[in-house]
Amino acid sequence: MNKYFAACPRHVEDLAAAEAEQAGASEVKVTRGGVSFQGDLAVGYRFCLWTRVASRLLWEIGSRELESEEAFYKELSRWTWEELFTADDGFVCNITGTGQGPFSDRFALLKLKDAIVDRFREQTGQRPSVDRENPSVKVECHRKNNTYSFYLDFSGDSLHKRGYRLNKGGAALRENTAAALLLRSGWNGPTDRAFLDPMCGSGTLCIEAAMIASDRAPALERTRWGFRGWKGHSEELWQGILEEARQRFEAARTKIGPIQGYDKDEDVVRMARSNFNRSGMKGVRFDTMPIEKLKVQNNLKDKVGLIATNPPYGIRLEERVGLEGLYRRLGVFFTEQLPHWQLSLITPDKELGVALQIRSFRENKLDNGGLPCLVLHFQEPEKNSLVQVLSPQAEQFKNRLAKNLKRLGKWARKNNVTSYRLYDADLPDYNFALDWYEGSWIHFQEYAPTVRIDQAKAEKRVREGIAAICSVLEIERSAVFVKTRRRQRGSTQYVKGENRQKRTPVEEGDKLIARESGSLFLLNLTDYVDTGLFLDHRPVRKWIRDNSEGKDFLNLFAYTGSATVLAAAGGAKSTTTVDGMKTYTAWTKENMAFNKLTGEEHRFFTEDCFTWLERERSQYDLIFLDPPTFSNSKGKKTTFDIQKDHVRLIELTLKCLRPGGTLIFSNNFRKFELEFSSDKYDIKEVTSWSVPEDFKNTKGIHRCWFISCPGK
Repeated sequence: MNKYFAACPRHVEDLAAAEAEQAGASEVKVTRGGVSFQGDLAVGYRFCLWTRVASRLLWEIGSRELESEEAFYKELSRWTWEELFTADDGFVCNITGTGQGPFSDRFALLKLKDAIVDRFREQTGQRPSVDRENPSVKVECHRKNNTYSFYLDFSGDSLHKRGYRLNKGGAALRENTAAALLLRSGWNGPTDRAFLDPMCGSGTLCIEAAMIASDRAPALERTRWGFRGWKGHSEELWQGILEEARQRFEAARTKIGPIQGYDKDEDVVRMARSNFNRSGMKGVRFDTMPIEKLKVQNNLKDKVGLIATNPPYGIRLEERVGLEGLYRRLGVFFTEQLPHWQLSLITPDKELGVALQIRSFRENKLDNGGLPCLVLHFQEPEKNSLVQVLSPQAEQFKNRLAKNLKRLGKWARKNNVTSYRLYDADLPDYNFALDWYEGSWIHFQEYAPTVRIDQAKAEKRVREGIAAICSVLEIERSAVFVKTRRRQRGSTQYVKGENRQKRTPVEEGDKLIARESGSLFLLNLTDYVDTGLFLDHRPVRKWIRDNSEGKDFLNLFAYTGSATVLAAAGGAKSTTTVDGMKTYTAWTKENMAFNKLTGEEHRFFTEDCFTWLERERSQYDLIFLDPPTFSNSKGKKTTFDIQKDHVRLIELTLKCLRPGGTLIFSNNFRKFELEFSSDKYDIKEVTSWSVPEDFKNTKGIHRCWFISCPGK
């Protein structure tokens, strides 16, 4: 009876153990990072052919306690290596170790090679060659303290390589990781259930799903094997096991259900098709389609099936914030189009899963390329997504929301305001900010709970909050856009206007329109912390529109250029817009074009505002300066801090202010104190006027000053 050890990624050892048992193994034992078992040659063959999660299979040839260099070499030189392979077979040795060994692993590796070579010369008169590039035989040694275990590499190259994936995307799952995700999802045998991956990338999940559904052995077409390099191999037995696998595949391949993959990138869809064609199977369809436009085909609507996907992760905070909208779209797609299916996804951050606005019913740990991840499983969202019976605290929130809607709705209608702040952490247990856009959409910002607050309770409050919002405002859950706003410090501090994703700011499908003071503004409620329109500056923007006729207007730290749009709409002679991010310069231009405000009199600069001001020689009648509280400049090693740097910033800006002109200076730092003073300028704080009615109860939303330059 042979002893085997199958190596596999962490957290799937139980799956590998089940595969060993299915191959006919006995004495199956799970260890960290693998499973050991016993079986004859056929068991080893079947495991190699059928395992979907293991990465290697090793055949143990001996284990000894060896406490000296002399004993190590002497013991190994007595082993009958010539019975395992021939002198014509190139070999290579490898060693791994844990704990404290009696001598160096480097020495042990050298002596292992010497013992094998010397044994061959003594017994056969021939010397086998060491072949590190393309060996026929791999001898593996694993040391635990002074115990050395020796193996022949039974499988050869990693078992995750199925042979079909020559092309892969930048964040593709390994084949065995994809298979583990599917097995955890219950996709574990021949089936006619349907399958869909809405973000398929290079197609690995779809192809692995097709292999499982059609009962196809993952290694059916593989030709290079470690066991073919040693004398114990039985080609007749191997061919019989291969034929059995082919017959199983032929019996099931035409009975699988529809399997479809979609991706927004046409290049990776072509890559997925190429990989699938190389796999030699049929029955999978790949199409180019972003998830926000995805409509379920008729052949899936009446099916029961699985949605499984590997969404982008966003390791950096900036990327993660931008991804919340993508996860939200996935949740909407699931709940609105395939609510009777199951959804399973892999993510390194459970909070991204929360962005789906659905409660997971199970989760599994799974490593992906060394990154600890979770596989989250969702089903029956109509039962799990919203809390229908509200707690007493949630009823209080619901009542407060209704009260705010009555009061602010009346004010908004009277003042022709169509988008406003409806709620801002009025109740301590419901620490949200809710912006109500055009009577159609809620931008729901959860202020991140402190570590002292139980995460499960925080998630429950969000679910209850969404349920109350939908009830009071009479909107669908898909009209609620949920994000979490965190306070960050140092290099990860949130910067107003920072590009959260390298993508067009307002893509087709995300494009929503808000109205203000007779102009239209493009919103993106999914991909950024902010939406493209700061509602608290509504009075300032209206004043700019009403006082810009015939004037040269300058907008610094312009974000999406809403002040520029209203200045131009108010008849400004010229507008100049400066922001450090290309994304927001493009957004500004789109807002201007959308309002038919084009021409050479409107200039746009993507540049650090300090750098631009230092070289600017023109003067302006009206300047809007609304810098962030804190930012890191990608082009410089320095950082910007509003309290520390505002005096220099104002002084540079005033050099561009024409006599008789006005500088509007504001910022959102709650503890800000204006330290700029000058006898040359009239300085007047106008914060109480500039904060609109819907932000009156918000602590320190912004502070604002008018700084005027007397005329000649």
